[in-house]
Amino acid sequence: MKQQTIKKLTLLGVSAAMSLILCFPNSSLAHELEITHQLKVEQDKRGEFKGKQFKKMAKYLQLSSAQRKQMKNIRGSIMKERAALQSSMKTFKGQVKTLVMADVFDEQAFAVLHQEHQPMLAKRALIKAKMRHKMLSILNEEQKSKWVETREKRRRSHLFN
Repeated sequence: MKQQTIKKLTLLGVSAAMSLILCFPNSSLAHELEITHQLKVEQDKRGEFKGKQFKKMAKYLQLSSAQRKQMKNIRGSIMKERAALQSSMKTFKGQVKTLVMADVFDEQAFAVLHQEHQPMLAKRALIKAKMRHKMLSILNEEQKSKWVETREKRRRSHLFN
C-alpha cells in the first residue's frame, strides 16, 4: 500500500516537473530540473542508491554489525566478478534491443543470439546464485525465513503490477 502511494506521488512529481519544463522550456528552473534528473539517473546506473536498500534490509532482518560487514564483503567480491562480464552483457542487450526495435521480430535471429551468449548468461546466473547462497549462509534461521518471505512478497507484487 505504501509503495503504491509512493509510486503515485513520484509519478505526480515527475508529471509536475515535466509540465514545468514544457511550459517554460528556456527557464533556468527547467534546466536545473533536467540536470537533477540526469544526475539521479547516472547515480542509479552506478548503483549509488543501492546503499539505501541494504540499510533497509539490514534493519528489517536485524543484522549484527559482523553480519553487515560480511554481506558488504560478499557483495564487493561478487561485483568484481560481474564487472568482468559487463561489456559482453552490454553487447548482448544492444543486439536484443536492435532485434526488438525492428519492424518485424526475427525469432530465429533472437534464438541464435541467445545461444551465442548462453555461456555468459549462465555465468551471470551462477554468480547470482553463489551470492545468494553466501548471503543466506550468514543469516540465522529467523532471518532466513524473513528474507525468503519478503522476497516472495516482492516477487508476487512484481508479477501483478
